[in-house]
Amino acid sequence: MRIDEIIPLLKAVRLFRDVEIEALRLLAFSGTKQNLAPDDILFFSGMASEGGYLVLEGRIRMEPLHETRSLPLVYGRGVLIGQAALFAPIHHPATALALDNAMVLLMSRALMLKVLEAYPQSARAMQQSLNDEMQVFSKTLLRISAPLA
Repeated sequence: MRIDEIIPLLKAVRLFRDVEIEALRLLAFSGTKQNLAPDDILFFSGMASEGGYLVLEGRIRMEPLHETRSLPLVYGRGVLIGQAALFAPIHHPATALALDNAMVLLMSRALMLKVLEAYPQSARAMQQSLNDEMQVFSKTLLRISAPLA
């Protein structure tokens, strides 16, 4: 997949919506593309994460270690898996497995740090996006917990 095909997928992710095009080019060019065949494991639950994965093609099923959902989650083209792992070392909460021929773009924490340092305006845009996401999350928690009080 060409860089000019990856950039619109990155731009469609809320975190990268307001990021400079040059920063997106760096992510698209320097990220590691990984091809997966059906039933290939992208990562196992409990493994240390290397970074975030953008699904470029195909579908990835996330299977939680403990059965917390009735059905596993399935992610397709344009979905970012492991947003938090772009910024902090975490362990995968689920196993990721390709349902069909798939391709992902791994964006490591080291690459993300390089982007944040080289493009401070993009760093601020990502920070604002994360802040907005946390505000929505906080309001949801307040709404859910209000009847319990």
